[in-house]
Amino acid sequence: MGQPIILIRKGKIMEDALRKTRLDIDSLNSLLRKKNVFAVSEVEYAFFEIDGTLSVMRKINKLSLRTI
Repeated sequence: MGQPIILIRKGKIMEDALRKTRLDIDSLNSLLRKKNVFAVSEVEYAFFEIDGTLSVMRKINKLSLRTI
């Protein structure tokens, strides 16, 4: 068995990891859209799982944590 591969770390695409998975930017963007993510900058981490799916952890919006 393999391990998940980090494709996005702190909003930045890991180019080497993308090549390793044989995905291109368009394919990655398509997978992100299926997760309702429309900008790489919204992503804290994205993992390419061993079953070929994408797991996404979004960045926390600091403004949404403020209390009024």
